[in-house]
Amino acid sequence: VSPFQRKQKENLTFFSPFICSWDEFLFLSHFSDFKSDFCFLLESKETKDIVGLIEAYVTSDNILCVSYAIKESARGKGFICEALKAFIIYIFIKNLNILFVEFSIREDNQSSVSIMKKLNIPLYLKKANYNNYRLSMQEKPSW
Repeated sequence: VSPFQRKQKENLTFFSPFICSWDEFLFLSHFSDFKSDFCFLLESKETKDIVGLIEAYVTSDNILCVSYAIKESARGKGFICEALKAFIIYIFIKNLNILFVEFSIREDNQSSVSIMKKLNIPLYLKKANYNNYRLSMQEKPSW
């Protein structure tokens, strides 16, 4: 997981949340508005390729709302589970006064529902086509 870094593309220098190829940047930026409080790149340990990102923002109620994207070629390999565990532990250790970590997931997104189950993040609220999963940060997760 890598934080914001400076990137240079040909003669143009700009800031992006990660260093990657132009095609990867375009793919991942489709999922990101870059206005988040946290934005992390997911990198394969084996190939060092960029495979996805996690971003999150903190609400005025101290709820951390998390979203993520993963390349199709990297799905089903455990990247998101491993990265979410590390990110949530990081948030806990930093003691940022976060009360809950929350995910809003389409009810037909079985892969993400499965991730919530693997991480023991309980269903909090059902809305039209979306379910909210919420993890209390009052005590350290037991992974």
